[in-house]
Formats: sequence, structure tokens, C-alpha cells
Amino acid sequence: MADLPHLCACEFEKHISEMFEAGELQAIARGHYVAQAPYIDYPYFVLDEVLIQTLKRRVCRALAAREWFRKTKPPWAPDLPLSAAEIAKMQEDPDPRLQLVGHFADSLRCNDWNYQQHPPFSIYARGVMAYEHAPLELRNDPALRREFPPRPLAGIDSSLYWRTPEKIEEYRQEISELPQRWRAKGIRVDEVERKFLAELTADLNAISR
Repeated sequence: MADLPHLCACEFEKHISEMFEAGELQAIARGHYVAQAPYIDYPYFVLDEVLIQTLKRRVCRALAAREWFRKTKPPWAPDLPLSAAEIAKMQEDPDPRLQLVGHFADSLRCNDWNYQQHPPFSIYARGVMAYEHAPLELRNDPALRREFPPRPLAGIDSSLYWRTPEKIEEYRQEISELPQRWRAKGIRVDEVERKFLAELTADLNAISR
């Protein structure tokens, strides 16, 4: 059997394109020009061809990540959620194990579904269990601690996203440039903006080293 990225690129391309076209036609028929990307439910303007091509590739990566997770996940874990609503629902599930799967999916989404770069679930889970800013209901769950003994993982932030060192540096640079960009647009940096910057900086400082 061919590798999944190849299958996704070759066999799913027509299927994904047809789903995009169907969604776009439905949106136009309703008198709207905003549709939802299939599987990931990301909204887009139906005349934005550049974004549509980007989203088609993103859907392909998301489906590939879901298939990869099926082959590597614990027996109890459900399929990887792909849309923002599905991910949020799983993150809020009463079962801490399902919450952990939801956070893992959200971290993959933050990394544009690049599962080949992202730590696998078992390593990510151990990192979350060792992370001091992770929710206590996860860190203190006895079953999770037995299955995923805490082991620090560099790159996890307070949203439980995992980032590469390069992404962390990009984030740091973006934060440092915000005040200058605001001033260039004539926006005065007031107390609200300073509080926003402080929150971003706190999030950055909370990334596990």
C-alpha cells in the first residue's frame, strides 16, 4: 500500500475538489459567498482562489494526520477531530483522556496538521502531564499518569500547543513588533493594548523549555 501523503495527494484530490465545489455552489445558491472547507469547517470566500488552494492542501494534511493517528493512537482513543467545533467539544468532554486527544488535535491544527514534525501522541501526552500550566484534572488523573508518566517536553505553551523553536522565535518576534506596527497605523498604545501585550508575553514565557 502506498504511503498516505501520496494517497491523499492522488486519490483524495478529486474527492476534496468536488466537496469544495459543492459547498461553493450551495453558498452561492443561498445568496452568500462564504463557504466552509470540508472536514475542517474553515470559512472562506468562494472567489478567493488562492485561499481555496491553500485550504485544499490543509484538508489533505488533516485527513493524513487523522489516518496517521488511527495507526498510532491508544486503543481507547477515538478518531482525531478535525473541525474547530469537534476539537472544542472533545476538549470539554468529562473524560480527561478525551480532553487530551482534543488538545493533541488542537496542537496539530496549530502546526497546520504537520504530523511528521509534531511529537506523537504518547510523547505529547507525557509532556502535558509534566507541564506545570496544564489543567489539574489532566495532571492529577491517576489513569493518565499511569499510562503517560510525566516527562518534560520543550515547546508546550499554556494553550497546550506544541511549537518548534523556530515557531517560538516567530511568535516572540511578532509580539515585539506589535507596538511599532500599531504606532505606524496611528494607534495609540493605551492600557488595553498594554494588557493585551502582557498577556501575550505571559503566554510566551509559559512555553516549556
